[in-house]
Amino acid sequence: MPLSFLNPGLLFGAAAAAVPLLLHLLQRRRVREIAFSDLRFLEEVKARRSRALGVRRWLLLLLRMLAILLVVAAAAGPRLGGRDGAAPAPAALLVVLDTSASMRTEQDRGTRFDAALAAAADAVGSLPAGAVVQVVLAGPRPRAVFNGWTGAGAGAAAALRAVTPTDGAGDAAAALAEAAAWVAEAPQRPVSLLLISDLQACAWDDAALADAARALAAAGGARLSLLAVGEPRVAGGVALVRTPLRALRAGEAVQVEADVRVGHPGQVWRLELDGRLVAEAASAASPGENDRLVFAFAAPAAGLHRGLVVTAADRFPVDDARPFLLEVRDRLEVLIVHGADAGAAGRGGWRYWANALAPGGAAGGADELHHVRARAVADVADGDLAAADAVLLVDPGPLGRRLQTAVLERLERDGGVALFAGDPADAAELGRTLLPALGLAAPAAYRVHGAAGAQRAVVTAPHHPLFDGLPADALATLTRAQWRRYHALPDSGCEVLLATSGGDPLLALASRERGRLLVAPFSTLDDATDLARNPMFPPLARRLAAFLAGGGRLRPTRPAPRRGRAARRRRRGRRGRRRRPGRPGAALPGPARRVRRGPACPLRLARGPRFRGGEPASRQGFYTFVAGGDTLGEAVLTMPAAEGEAALLTAAEAAARLAAAGLPGAGILAAAPDGRIAEAAAGRDLAPWLLGLAVLVLLAETRLSRRAA
Repeated sequence: MPLSFLNPGLLFGAAAAAVPLLLHLLQRRRVREIAFSDLRFLEEVKARRSRALGVRRWLLLLLRMLAILLVVAAAAGPRLGGRDGAAPAPAALLVVLDTSASMRTEQDRGTRFDAALAAAADAVGSLPAGAVVQVVLAGPRPRAVFNGWTGAGAGAAAALRAVTPTDGAGDAAAALAEAAAWVAEAPQRPVSLLLISDLQACAWDDAALADAARALAAAGGARLSLLAVGEPRVAGGVALVRTPLRALRAGEAVQVEADVRVGHPGQVWRLELDGRLVAEAASAASPGENDRLVFAFAAPAAGLHRGLVVTAADRFPVDDARPFLLEVRDRLEVLIVHGADAGAAGRGGWRYWANALAPGGAAGGADELHHVRARAVADVADGDLAAADAVLLVDPGPLGRRLQTAVLERLERDGGVALFAGDPADAAELGRTLLPALGLAAPAAYRVHGAAGAQRAVVTAPHHPLFDGLPADALATLTRAQWRRYHALPDSGCEVLLATSGGDPLLALASRERGRLLVAPFSTLDDATDLARNPMFPPLARRLAAFLAGGGRLRPTRPAPRRGRAARRRRRGRRGRRRRPGRPGAALPGPARRVRRGPACPLRLARGPRFRGGEPASRQGFYTFVAGGDTLGEAVLTMPAAEGEAALLTAAEAAARLAAAGLPGAGILAAAPDGRIAEAAAGRDLAPWLLGLAVLVLLAETRLSRRAA
C-alpha cells in the first residue's frame, strides 16, 4: 500500500537528526596522559571499559537520532494507503456502483451489493460541505441516480440507499463512458471517481475500456480509485436452458437441455411447467464444473407454458431458478409463394410441399397442425408474409421490390424463410437481386447428372433440430433420395445440413444474426429429384415448417448502447440538468409482470409467433405486454449466464487493466467491515504510532544512559 504525507515539507526537519551527531563529534573526550609507576593492570581495565563505553555511546547516539526522525515523520502526517495526501480533497465525487446480478452473491454479512452500497453511502456522506456528488449505476445499461450533480451530505446518502441491484450484466467500460459525460459537466474541480464493484472478470473489455479512458481524458480527467467487494465463491446454478428450436405439438416427445454449474456432488435439478414437476436430473460432475442435463417429457396441451429449471438455493440465488417459455402449437400457418404456375406439380413442385404438409391434395387444405396457403408472386398481398408462421419460396422467380422488402423485414423480425431455387432460368435474376440482399452469393454452376450418375443425399448435421430425434433407419431412408439437377452453391458461410454424395450443398442454413433462412438449390420436380416420392419427405417437410416457425424475440425499436459507449441523453432546461429516465413499465405483483407501453419503452411487435424471447432486464422472470385491455404477447427475461461465473479480478489486477487501457494511477481502497471507506480514502494515520514509538525509543535511551553512567 502506498505511503503518503499530509505535510511532506516538514520532512526536511529530518536534518535535525544530525544535531546529536555533531554534538557527539564536537564534545569527544581527550584522554590526558599522566606518568605513573606501574600501568600494566590499569591498561587492561582501561581497554575493557573503553570498548564498552564506545559501543554504548554510539548506541545512545543512534537512539537519539531515531527519536528525532520519528517525531519529524509524525509531524509530517504519514498515511498508509488511500489517496495521495498531497492531493486536494475532492470538490466533486462521482461514484460508479456495480449493480449487476453477481453483486447479489451472499457473503457472511449481507450481499456484495449491501457492502458496496454501504461504502458508497459512507463516501457520499463524508464529503466536506460544498462538495457535489453523482452516482452512475453500472448495470445492463448505465444510468445516473440523480438528475444532475447534487450537494453531498446525508440527503444524498439516504437517496442512494434506495438503489437495488439488477439481474442483468455489468459493463464497467460503458459505466466509465457514462461517467465521462458527467465529469465533463462537473460544476467543480477536482473530480474524484470511485469505482465500487466485485470486479467480475467477464465484465471487463479492454478495447472498450480504452475508449472510456479517452472519453475521460477528453472530459478533463478524474482521479480514479477502486474498491473491490466480495470474494470468489463456487455456487451451483442454471446457466442456460435450451428448448426445441421448432414448433411443438401436444403429446410429442420433448427434450429440454440445461447447462448447469455444479455446486456440490450429486446436485439435483428439477424442471417445472406451470408450477408442476415434470422431470428431474442429477449431475455427476464435480463442484465447480459445468455440465449439460437433458430433461425428457411429453409436450403438454396446446398453449404457452411457463417453465423453470430449479435447484436448491445457495449463496447466489439468482441462477438457482431459470425461467423459460415453452409453446405448444395447435395450428401452423404456412405460406407457399411460387412463380408463374406450370404443370400438375406446380412451379418448382410446390404442390408436393403443400400435400406433404396438408395431405388431401388441396393447397388450401389443413391437417390437425398445418394450415397451408399457396400464392403466386403476383397475388401475394401486403401482410401475408408477416401473418405466416413459416414461408416457403418455391422457384418464385423475380420477387419485385415490394415482396423482396417483405422477405427481408420478416427475417429482421426473426421469422423463418426457406428458399427453393432450382430453375436455371431464374439463376441470373436471383443472383442480381434477392441473393445479394440476403447476403448470399450467386450459384457457381448448374449440375446435371444422368440416371447412372444421380447423386445420393448425405445428412451432414444429424443433430440439427431438423433431424434431431430421427432414428437411424429414418435417416438412412432419406439418404436414398437422388438428385439429378441442382445449382452448385458457393461457400457463403452457411451451415450445410444436407449435401450430395459429391459434396454439393442441398440444404443450407444461412448464418444470420436474426431470422432463419434455409436455402435449397433444387426444385422438387420429378426430373430434378425423387425426394417427393421418398417416405421421409412428409416428415421432413413438417420438421422444416416447424423449424422455420420456432423461436423469435421481442426487441426495442431503440437500439441498446454499444459496449463501452455512453447512451445519448435528452436534455431539457438549463445546461447540466437531465431528465430522469422513465420506467419501462410497472411491475405488478404475481408470477408475471405486466409491461405497459410508454414513451420510454417503445416496442415493435410483429405478427407471427405469439411470444418472443426478450433481452435481460432489471429482473428476470415472465413478462406480459399489454395495450389497454389487450395482451400483446409474453416474454421471459433471464440473467446473462456469465453473471454466475466465480472468477473475480483482484484490485491490483483491475488497476493494471485500467492502466493498460490508459487510466494509470488508480488508487486501491479497502472498506471496513461495516462498509466505511471515508477513513480508507484518507488512508491510515500513522502519526500516533510513530509518536508512540518515539516515546519508547526515548525511554530506552534514558535507561541505557543511566547504565552507562
